[in-house]
Amino acid sequence: MRFVSAIVAFVVAAVLIGLGVAQQTIFAAPDSLTARATVSGEPRFALVDGKTLNSNPGLQTMRVTGSGTIFAAYARTEDVTAWLGDTPYARLTFSPETRELSSSLVEPEEDATATPAPGETAAATDAPDAAATPDPAATEPAQPAAEQAAPNPAGSDLWLSERTGNGELRMDTRLPDTVSVLLATDGTAPAPDEVSLTWPVENRTPWAGPLIVGGIVFAVVGLILYLLGLNHLRKTRGPRRRGDSGKPPRGGGRRATPVTASPAGAGEAKPRRSLGRSMTAAVPVVLVPGLLLSGCSAEAWPEFLGGAPAPSTAPSPRSTLEEAIENEDAPNPVVSERQLEVIMTRIAETSTQADAAMDESLVRSRFSGPAMEQRLANYKIRAKKADEPVPVAIPADGTILALPQATDTWPRTIYTIVQNEAVEGAPTQALFLVQENPRANYTVRYATNIVSSEPLPEVAPAGIGAARLEPDVKLLTMQPADVAAAYADVLAKGDASEFAEAFQKEGDTVRDQFGPAVQDKARADLGPTGTIEFTKLAGGAEPIALATIDAGAIVAVNINEVEVTKPTDPRASLKVNGGATAALLGLGETKKGVQSVYDDQALFYVPPVNSGQKIVLLGFDQQLVSAKELP
Repeated sequence: MRFVSAIVAFVVAAVLIGLGVAQQTIFAAPDSLTARATVSGEPRFALVDGKTLNSNPGLQTMRVTGSGTIFAAYARTEDVTAWLGDTPYARLTFSPETRELSSSLVEPEEDATATPAPGETAAATDAPDAAATPDPAATEPAQPAAEQAAPNPAGSDLWLSERTGNGELRMDTRLPDTVSVLLATDGTAPAPDEVSLTWPVENRTPWAGPLIVGGIVFAVVGLILYLLGLNHLRKTRGPRRRGDSGKPPRGGGRRATPVTASPAGAGEAKPRRSLGRSMTAAVPVVLVPGLLLSGCSAEAWPEFLGGAPAPSTAPSPRSTLEEAIENEDAPNPVVSERQLEVIMTRIAETSTQADAAMDESLVRSRFSGPAMEQRLANYKIRAKKADEPVPVAIPADGTILALPQATDTWPRTIYTIVQNEAVEGAPTQALFLVQENPRANYTVRYATNIVSSEPLPEVAPAGIGAARLEPDVKLLTMQPADVAAAYADVLAKGDASEFAEAFQKEGDTVRDQFGPAVQDKARADLGPTGTIEFTKLAGGAEPIALATIDAGAIVAVNINEVEVTKPTDPRASLKVNGGATAALLGLGETKKGVQSVYDDQALFYVPPVNSGQKIVLLGFDQQLVSAKELP
């Protein structure tokens, strides 16, 4: 009976172990899911949105094949669609029923109400007379995105990341639903035609472990029953003879047994190996470890027995900050910190090349407004005056502060403070970057050197961003649109200005350098041989204001300072002593007089209304931008 029970236990063990192993081998599902699609219609771009990427949980592996260069970039979905504009593109979607990708052509309708870019007015570089305001014709209206930018998506500041490949490209990502991937070649040729998406598949076999362990238990039970059966058989083997009492036979003494010679060791008994012990050693050593290894994984056990929980189909976890922004329905910052690092690297490289070669077209690709006008004027002066200083270099790294605007529309603005730590004594620079439309890159609109010793105003973290305030906002002690004219009046009149009390005088070194005292000294130095008139007025560039945490604002403005110097005697000549002025004028002396225009960029902290605080000058930069002989 023991042998029968042992056989039954061995059979049950074999069945259980076989089923457990089969769950992890021949019955196991594929460890990945791959969906493929062919892009039809030969569109120039293809889009894989975040919902398609997250149709299945886990790491998203995208393989793209095509002819020539393959370009792939990912960014927020609304940014990608904004960049595409009214350009037709292929949209790839995943079907849960067929588990395949499909391609459909999307032809967006042209949006007549696309985000307008405000008309930016360039700095007045050629005022017709001392009292004239900048020419409105100098404005630089933003052009539509389709006309302004080339269709090649490579190098756009919108992308969170971009990659290229030759003939084939693979991307391993884990992107949220709000991010999409743009596929293209060079923007003019058709997009890559073959796209596949692969997701890992969780092959959980929660009963493999219990089955294997149960089979091992039955195998051990069968082995024990088998050994007990063998032991019982040994004890009971062979029948006893009748009358065998264990006494010696009658007849007296023991019969002598003749002794015969035999080879050495021939009569030694050889030990017999125990079959039971052999099986006892072999089965646990060979069978048990291998089976335990195959069933010890957490995925091989049900959750209620301590196994791994079933994979969640929920999207990738998001940070508390992202959830807070989403719950409040607030717009996202226009760039991430990593994205800003890439943008600053590109701007630094371009500005370094442009400054070295005095390349006007190159500087226009990364500068605009007052910052561009000042650099172009510097190039004109350096072309005739070799010892003129080069503009302050913009470092690729060394970001001290980053404050992107929080918005989903255009234009977009970034405020950042940088310092070139590799250069001793390098000034700390405050930059305002502006992106006019989705297909334009960020350009430096304002660039000032920090001149204030006061602590910088506290701003929101880069992950939250700040609102850009309208020029006529009334929540500040002074509207941003009025700051330039008010401070220009302070520079012209000093304490006699009606706006003098609105600005903090302590620590304002610009008043000492360009205020009334300096103007009076210039008149005294000129003497009776000539006259000099100073006019200070708001420049033509639109102010930029970003909100601070205390409901104040960081405001950048543009100021023009016009100097008109004339000889008192029409027959006398006026010598042009300024090296930069002479370089732009092209004359060493004049009988008519000279008009010089200086462009100022000024950065202020404007406190909230009714706070009792004064406006503080934070940064300043000045450049001679124009000099001409009077008619």
